[in-house]
Amino acid sequence: MDLAGTTRIGAIIAPPGSGKTTLLGQLAGTLDVGVVPARFSASTADPPCALPAAMAEQWQTHQGEPTPPSVDAVLATVASAASKRFALFIDDADQLASEDDLLSLVTSATPNLVVVLASRTEKIQELVASRNIAVTRLGYDELRFTPAETAELLARPSGRRLTPEAAERLCERTEGWAVALRMFDADTQQLDEIAREAAAHTTWNGSPRLQQYVHEKFIDDLSPPQQKFLIRSSCTGLLDGQLCDAVLGTDHGAATLRQFRDNHRLIFPCDGSGTRFRYHSLLQHYCEQLLTAQFLPDDVRHLHRRAGTELVTRGHWAEAFRAFAHAEAWVSAAETLYASRRTWPALHDSALLPVAWFTEDPWVHLADARRLRGNGQFRDACDAYREAEARFTDSPARWRTTVERVSLTRWVAPADTEGLESADHKADNQSRYLRLAIGKRPAQAHADTTAVGDPYWPLVQGIAAALDGRVAHAHSLLRPLCANQDPFVSIASRITVAVIDSTSVEPAASTADLARLAVEAEAAGWLWLARLAHAATALADIRYLDDAIAIRAECQQLGDEWGSLLAGVAICMAAYRTGADVDRILRETIDQAHRLSTVTLETWLRLLLTAQLTAHNDPGALSELVHIQQHIADVQTSKAPVLTGELITVMHIDDESSDSRGTTTAQHSPSVAPVDVVELRCFGKYELLVAGQVRDLGKLRQQPRTLLWLLSIHVGKPLHQEEITNVLWPNVTFREAKHRLHVAVSSIRRAIDPYLEHTPSILVRDGRSYLLKLPPSSKVDLLTFETCLRSWRSRQNTMAVAEQSTLLDQALTAYRGELLVESGQAEWVLPERERLRTEAANAAAALARLQQTINPNLAIETCLLGLRIDQYHYGLWRLLAEAHTRTGNEAAALRARQQYMDLIST
Repeated sequence: MDLAGTTRIGAIIAPPGSGKTTLLGQLAGTLDVGVVPARFSASTADPPCALPAAMAEQWQTHQGEPTPPSVDAVLATVASAASKRFALFIDDADQLASEDDLLSLVTSATPNLVVVLASRTEKIQELVASRNIAVTRLGYDELRFTPAETAELLARPSGRRLTPEAAERLCERTEGWAVALRMFDADTQQLDEIAREAAAHTTWNGSPRLQQYVHEKFIDDLSPPQQKFLIRSSCTGLLDGQLCDAVLGTDHGAATLRQFRDNHRLIFPCDGSGTRFRYHSLLQHYCEQLLTAQFLPDDVRHLHRRAGTELVTRGHWAEAFRAFAHAEAWVSAAETLYASRRTWPALHDSALLPVAWFTEDPWVHLADARRLRGNGQFRDACDAYREAEARFTDSPARWRTTVERVSLTRWVAPADTEGLESADHKADNQSRYLRLAIGKRPAQAHADTTAVGDPYWPLVQGIAAALDGRVAHAHSLLRPLCANQDPFVSIASRITVAVIDSTSVEPAASTADLARLAVEAEAAGWLWLARLAHAATALADIRYLDDAIAIRAECQQLGDEWGSLLAGVAICMAAYRTGADVDRILRETIDQAHRLSTVTLETWLRLLLTAQLTAHNDPGALSELVHIQQHIADVQTSKAPVLTGELITVMHIDDESSDSRGTTTAQHSPSVAPVDVVELRCFGKYELLVAGQVRDLGKLRQQPRTLLWLLSIHVGKPLHQEEITNVLWPNVTFREAKHRLHVAVSSIRRAIDPYLEHTPSILVRDGRSYLLKLPPSSKVDLLTFETCLRSWRSRQNTMAVAEQSTLLDQALTAYRGELLVESGQAEWVLPERERLRTEAANAAAALARLQQTINPNLAIETCLLGLRIDQYHYGLWRLLAEAHTRTGNEAAALRARQQYMDLIST
């Protein structure tokens, strides 16, 4: 607004908390000298119609006349002082009792009077517009804080500025709403910079104070029917009069939404139609919380499902997906995505709602995770589960999400064949045992009797029995489950039974049976099961072999690793029974089984390959037999050794002749237990590597992460629980600290153990102490650093220069940066960090001294490396100058000395 130029009537119309009052004050501060201001708040006036008196009270000292009785008299007085300029700022103008006074004010104002009105409703705008008066208007969009303004606002009290990325994330979630930003600032004032930055990056939906503010300003003064409409309509996300009426069973949706809009109930248009709206992100989230709190869970899910159905009929695919996600209607959500014919990113990019409503909504991520899981895309599903976990504030929902992710992770990571007792939940146990059966131990998995009565356990045991070669027993376990009420149990059981039946001498399952199962599986959302049923048709009728091969190719294209593997198994079994040549697919499937650590399936497939080679008198059958014997030594299965014996008989081979040819079978060779190779990197960014790959620990919360760091810098050494709790929870009771310790230990194990194939856990309890106990051949950069330096110190007087240089260079290579930089300035790490930093700088100086006479250029590089570690190390600056002198570069030597003097003088 240009108060010194063309603006005569200004209107600031925005919801409460948008900064209208602050802006009025800032505008008043921009007035030229000589302008006589008057500020008036209708919300605090007593009575609200006291506008004339307020104006006169503030201006009469400039006029020297008695208080005029009306607005018209005040305006006449202002007009008579034509040489003076006046400015009137009225806050909460919508609460003025007398519209006549306001109308007189804006219609009769003289050129020497500027009037600026602040209001939370459109009444003022409509009143002024009815008289065709030119108004300069500012709305919520103009008052919203930008990311740069957000960073500036939050830096004013403390000087601590958020990074541009954090400011942008916070501004996106609060939509630049002034009061929300100020309350975030108040809530995070006591946090250090790292924690404050993290709070800006995490999902923040408002403090209790902000929620109370929202309730008081936008809900409390509504009538009960309006409150109910506001809360229940949040289920649609997208607000449309007809849509709300269809979902909520009302007949006044459009009128209510217009009323909310006119009164600025934090409601905004979604497009240019003027009929579709949405609530402010924070109001939307708060209403969703109230909906969950005030209504029964089944009613809430039913409401969201109706919303999803209505949104689909109107073509709002993204909004429908979100509604179905909140309804926990995972299949409907997946069908919506497929019906839209869009990819997942393209779907929410096409939404009328803000993109953050999708990217920050845990239910949306959970629905996508289950969609991906149902489609066999397990790796992508695990990523989506992690996104959901990170955003859930509801503990039961987060716990359930974690259980599903951990169960699925076993099918992405190598098979976990050890540590069965560490499973935390029966669903995870079922996944663990099934993975165990496919991995190495079908006999053990199918013999377990845990959780008898749970339908999933007979399913696991039946599949394990089939993998163990006990087909009749598998059939007896799975048959009763075919009519189970759980869709997955029923469909999976019937497909497995159909596959078993299809492998009999006279196949009992028909292609029509399998096709019907595929349709049923698709309807239930289990697309990977549907593809498996389609592939299994080749077992019932070899004419469907090409279809099965096409299904396998489709699985590979989708990234469905397990679907591709199982389709390959079906193809190979069908081809072997009929003599068809699928040697390439068989060998590819064996390689895939090996990559997925499915030793049981790999063994059966190698038996199939050996039988095929034997039937064709192929000399490669002998080497395949050796492979099988090695696998059987590692697999606990009942039938494979019998079949191997039959193959040996057919091939006229015995163990002795095998040995005489120089071939060592597993029965004659010592068993060497495989181990996991773990590497810890404590210098610089903390990293944990298993089998050479950095493992994702990003979802560990702060306290478990800190515990892992603490144990890592004392790796191999037990830390008593009191020592740990004194560091992590010094201000709570020991009983509470112990509970938190147990929770943190459990969190670490859940994060790390799925990556370990041969080790139950590296976090071990020893009495009342805990320690990280790494497998043999593991590496820790901290230990490498200290071992190299210790060896150098103890033998530097007897070692050759080359050997000393090697040890010092290895130590500096291990030192990738300061110790545990992510821990910030935590007191427990600072002394050790400083000690190691000094050690590293001294090691660089020692190495540079050794290099001076041999290769001064190399010594220069080492000095510069050391100065990046400790820029105040005098010895390194001196060695740097000497090395430059040795190379004949006196100018560089002089610069080095001068740089050091400049450094210590600042």
